[in-house]
Amino acid sequence: MGSNPATPTKEKGFDNQWFDAVFKAFFIIKIFILLIKKKEFLPINGHKNLSKTYPLILISMATLKLTIFKAKVLKDGRHKIRVAVCHKQETCYIITRFIIDNLSQFKNGQVVKRPDAAMINTKLRNLLNKYQERLDKIDNPGIYSCTQLKDFILRESVDTQGESFKSVCDAYIEELFKNSKTNYANMMRESEAHFLKFLRGDVRLVDITPELIEQYAAYLEKKNWSRATLGIVMRNTRTIINRAIKKRKVSYNVHPFVDYSIPQSPVRDVSIRLESLSKILNAEVDSNYLSVARDLFSLSFYLGGINMTDLMDMDCRY
Repeated sequence: MGSNPATPTKEKGFDNQWFDAVFKAFFIIKIFILLIKKKEFLPINGHKNLSKTYPLILISMATLKLTIFKAKVLKDGRHKIRVAVCHKQETCYIITRFIIDNLSQFKNGQVVKRPDAAMINTKLRNLLNKYQERLDKIDNPGIYSCTQLKDFILRESVDTQGESFKSVCDAYIEELFKNSKTNYANMMRESEAHFLKFLRGDVRLVDITPELIEQYAAYLEKKNWSRATLGIVMRNTRTIINRAIKKRKVSYNVHPFVDYSIPQSPVRDVSIRLESLSKILNAEVDSNYLSVARDLFSLSFYLGGINMTDLMDMDCRY
């Protein structure tokens, strides 16, 4: 006898559940692809517009898993169980105190074929959970190397506080504005924005390493800026770090800029012959525009080559 088509069979019910699961998975993947195309992950605090062109490599996630390093066999043929920290296509290992007699006692991340297997697996799971909690507390793990993450995990506690690059930079910019150094303050603010855009957020001063500075320099070089512009931005970043060191907000065993040389713009020959200078200063002109140009040049010369924008910002009432 045929079944009633109005009554769903067990096989049809299974097919419906499978279809729903596949449809939901496809929908989630589709949304994820659209987000990647827009590059709008994790907007920076106060810099939402800076996240659209951020390199996605820095949002890579670190993973932890239990493993056996077959090449590191003990003299008696036994093996130590290790926690593998996988990050940025690198792997570091944390050795645990648990040892198995042979490779057949470890399968799919668990100890097997031992009378104490259940107890060891429970302790290993608790250890893995503890390491995972420490890993989850690390802000922006994508800026760190695999070795750095391993060191963070092994610490008794992860310090998420401390002075950050942004806090020191903002305080310095505020001070510059108070001292009427508007142009330099704005320049410093732009340099800060570039660094935060690269990081996709803030970073603690203690976590700024020579490796991070090299990555930042490589990121800026892709913008095809002039050597002068690149030098200004990197020099301003170094200024904030040196200021933090001077204010005793951070100390380094190795300075973050130890391996990086800030590019220098070529020296321009801006000398002028005395005869030419005398002609300009004593020139008789019949145009107001030429008169203003001569006077501005003369003033800039007498003030030691002051920049025109700085000259325009001067308040001559005092």
